[in-house]
Formats: sequence, C-alpha cells, structure tokens
Amino acid sequence: KAAFPDSFDRLEKIVSNSSESISTYVISKATCSAGQAIILASLLWLMGIPGWFLFGTLCFLLDFIPVLGALLATIPPLIIALIVLDPLQAILLGAAMIANQQLFGSIIEPNLSGQRLGISPLVLLLTVMVSASVWGISGAIIGVPIMIIARIVLEEDERTRPIALMLAKKVTEEG
Repeated sequence: KAAFPDSFDRLEKIVSNSSESISTYVISKATCSAGQAIILASLLWLMGIPGWFLFGTLCFLLDFIPVLGALLATIPPLIIALIVLDPLQAILLGAAMIANQQLFGSIIEPNLSGQRLGISPLVLLLTVMVSASVWGISGAIIGVPIMIIARIVLEEDERTRPIALMLAKKVTEEG
C-alpha cells in the first residue's frame, strides 16, 4: 500500500476477485470429478468388477489432472474387466467408461466452469490443451487458474478490457 498508494484499491480488487474465482473453479472441478467418479463406480458395481469403490475414488483423485487423469483411471478396471467378464461385456464397459470421461471432461466440466467463471468453455479447453503441451501435467493443472487471473487483470484496464471480453462466455453491451 505504501509503495503504490494510487493502485492499491485496484490491486486489492484483482486479488479478491482472483481468489474468489479460483475457489469457484476448484468447487466446479471437485463437483464434476465427484459426478464422474460416481458414474464410473456405479458402472463397475453393476458389472460386478471387484474394487469398484477404490476405482471410483481413484477416478475422483486423478480427474484433477485435466484430460489424462480420468482416462488413466479407467485402465486398471478395464484390465480387470477383461479378466472377469466376457470380451464383449468388457469392451462395452470400456466404451461406457471412456464415454463417461469424455462427457464430463469435454462437455459438462468446461460448460459448468465456464458458466460459473464467465469464461468461454472453448477458451478453457484450449487453455488446458496449450498449457499441457507447453508445461506438461503441471501446466494442465495450473493453466485454468492462470487464465482466470489473466482475465480478471485484463478486465481491470480500459486498454485491455476488449481482450477480457473475447475470453468471456457471455458479453453484454454497456449502454
């Protein structure tokens, strides 16, 4: 506050909004991860796969690694399904597990997070893909929070507000 008295209120607002938005993102991510894990565990339980609860929990935890996490969580139960079930049943279960992962990872989660954060779902997907390709798994994890902070910072300055509006899910005209 002593170093930048003219900018302190603006910086305080940016930090407050960033903290609130990141909390919202984490809650959205946890909600989607839980939904995906419940469906996976239910599928495994219905098909009689041993360890269904463990695999559901693993799916929940690994889903915090965007794109790959939940997909990797389907590999162990699929291997067990190939041993326990008929090949056709195992293939159908595998398809259902992958469909579950894609539904949540590509449609439900980006739309829910985008709606709550005011960022376009397409921007969120592109952010995860680009940050993952540049920085690997750690980039995929921190890419969305960085984009959230960037949008909030861009929105605070008149010169960069048009860029923030391009990242937004819904733009309203100010009269």
